[in-house]
Amino acid sequence: MYIDSVRRRRFHEALCGWSTVFLFSAVGCGSGPAGVLPALRVESDAAQGTVVSEPLGISCGSLCQAEFPIGTTLSLRALPAAGFEFDSWQGACRGQGNPCLLPLAESTTVSARFRASSPSHSLLLTKLGSGTGLVQSDSGGLSCGSTCSLQAGQGTVVTLRAQADRESVFAGFSGDCTGSEPTCTLTLDRDRSVVATFAKPIGCDEIKANDPQAQDGSFTLFAQGDPSKPWSAYCSFADPVSTYLPLVNTNNANFSQYTAGGGIGGTNVRTAFQRVRIDPKKLLVNEGDRRFSISVGRLSDGTSAMNYGAAADCFNTNSSRGIGNVDLTGTPFAVAPNAFVLTGYVPAGRVTYSANNQIVNLTGGGFCGFQMVRKGSDNPFNLQLEYVGQ
Repeated sequence: MYIDSVRRRRFHEALCGWSTVFLFSAVGCGSGPAGVLPALRVESDAAQGTVVSEPLGISCGSLCQAEFPIGTTLSLRALPAAGFEFDSWQGACRGQGNPCLLPLAESTTVSARFRASSPSHSLLLTKLGSGTGLVQSDSGGLSCGSTCSLQAGQGTVVTLRAQADRESVFAGFSGDCTGSEPTCTLTLDRDRSVVATFAKPIGCDEIKANDPQAQDGSFTLFAQGDPSKPWSAYCSFADPVSTYLPLVNTNNANFSQYTAGGGIGGTNVRTAFQRVRIDPKKLLVNEGDRRFSISVGRLSDGTSAMNYGAAADCFNTNSSRGIGNVDLTGTPFAVAPNAFVLTGYVPAGRVTYSANNQIVNLTGGGFCGFQMVRKGSDNPFNLQLEYVGQ
């Protein structure tokens, strides 16, 4: 029995021979005589990788072989050693699929090739800020929630692109990318870490910076960049970019009047405002901006328009026939206390705030005298507003 087995094996080797390949060879001589099993011989460079089979029988370091019944389908898996990676199959197995399914039905040769793997590095991206947005990469499939990462080979060049969501703006990159531009290119010559910050826009200048093609119109801004403090603004993107507060109540409201008579004749000058320009960071109104206003009347001294939040006349000392109104109802703002002052020659007048400080009625005059917005260090942005919510 033993002698027959040895003779049969030697005959098999003499007939077919062993084929030595790069890593391993599987050899069979068709179905052969009854009882002869196809043999699979594997030669492996253990420094580069090994090959294992399913069903069990092959688990190679430097050299191994096994016999399997004819018709057996082997699953051959290449396992690279540290510092190497699987490259491809050759012979009866082709391509880069790993494992390879190999039916043993005839003489068969299969080779597995390994190659030295290049070092890889990670890119960790973190998103911060009160705003929201997406960061994507041109390679590696990066598309972030709050945190994400990718792994790529040494020297890979990655370009990151940040896109803010609606009602948010991109505030900038930090870490291994810096600057406010929404794109950043970096090389993975080492592990990298990048922070992308998104914010809620405070002013129209931030809207324009994020979208140079933005057109004049309504946008949602946020006082102090606080997500809980939204307000509807009108953005004018002409140079300089300007932020306006639309006034909801324009029916006999939000006007300033110089009442004619006494020392200055002519007709009453009344300026009615539809929007007022505001410094969105400090919530200060530029009372002298009359871009969105309509004026009627003309005084004998040539005056034909009034500033916002003013009342005046020139009848006589202590006169107060000038009238004015500030009405912020329908907006989330109120007028700060002590925002007005009397000025002129022997002026007189009153300032009456509503209970919620959103409406202020003005009278003023003198010989000549004014009730007007108190000037501050940010002149001509002087009228202080406060965010009170809807």
